[in-house]
Amino acid sequence: MAPVRLLLCVAALSLLAFSSASAADGDDGIVGTWERVTEDYGLEETWVIKKTNDQWTVSGSFWQLGKNGEVGNFKGKDVKYADGTLSFTQDYFKIPKGRKNGTKATASAEGNRLDISLKVGDVETKDTMARAGDASEILGTWSTITVGMKETWTFGRDKNGEYSVRGTFKNKAGAEVGRFTGTNVRYFKRTVWFNQQYSKIPTTGGIRNGSAIACAAYGNELTYLWTNGKASGKARMTKDDAK
Repeated sequence: MAPVRLLLCVAALSLLAFSSASAADGDDGIVGTWERVTEDYGLEETWVIKKTNDQWTVSGSFWQLGKNGEVGNFKGKDVKYADGTLSFTQDYFKIPKGRKNGTKATASAEGNRLDISLKVGDVETKDTMARAGDASEILGTWSTITVGMKETWTFGRDKNGEYSVRGTFKNKAGAEVGRFTGTNVRYFKRTVWFNQQYSKIPTTGGIRNGSAIACAAYGNELTYLWTNGKASGKARMTKDDAK
């Protein structure tokens, strides 16, 4: 996926798109999406905590910079909430590097910080996670002019919370000359990552299939970094309803 030169720029994109989220009072304060970059293997770890009626659920996913697709995921087993602390066992479908199935986890929230504890046998590690954004700053339609073509990207989210990206290119006559969908789409640290999978590649502009994209939005401007093999670059788009 993305080589080092793309990854080094992502922190700057994330800062541009930063926005705080407020937590609810009571036990609902722990509900939501939480994220961190682990210190051991640099994994992008995300937890989703839900409460439906009085039933609690937890799911987790792991990604690693430079690799396509999830490198790990789990669901919470025996999830309980009492006295401000959520407890569960990590039941892995796919175990990432450095993790073990059956890890005992506890978590408590204070504002936008989640304090977690992970215990395997007698070994316990502690860390914090941050409340994730809701991607509202980037959802919608963005466009720019690329070598004489109107390039448009649309970011969406389905009822299950999964993100999607699709893009089109139109010539001056308004005819569609290119089209792609985003694969491996994820939202982490206020940055959307995906790969462009073209079903129709424009014949102008030297566009190639499979580019890795990292993009973030601030106000009505979206900045993105792209890389494909040894080629890389940076560009901007404007939100359509701001024009």
